[in-house]
Amino acid sequence: MEPTINIKEMIIIKEQKNYNIGDIVTYIDSKNNLVTHRIISKTGNKIITRGDNNTVSDIPIKKTQIEGKVKFHSIVLGEFFIYWIKPLLLLSILILLMNNIKSSNLFRRKSEEKKN
Repeated sequence: MEPTINIKEMIIIKEQKNYNIGDIVTYIDSKNNLVTHRIISKTGNKIITRGDNNTVSDIPIKKTQIEGKVKFHSIVLGEFFIYWIKPLLLLSILILLMNNIKSSNLFRRKSEEKKN
């Protein structure tokens, strides 16, 4: 969706009853990927989308595939999440896993000591 929405931006979407031509929406494609593109036409039950920097339209989708309309996007929040929150979350998970492994080894050693 560049240049409108950069690749590292965080987006917030909201489900709508109706979607209009020009709306930027996030939908689930046939491979179960989330795609964020602009609606360029609607014909009956079919909606055609395209990325702002693309020359070819996407395969038609149904309204039921749309997860929501982009209501907000921010490069600052996106980069904050990528470079600060995500590494901290991964570090926290790693510490918890290490503590679990350490605890299970201690428990195993105590059990073995009691047997002897």
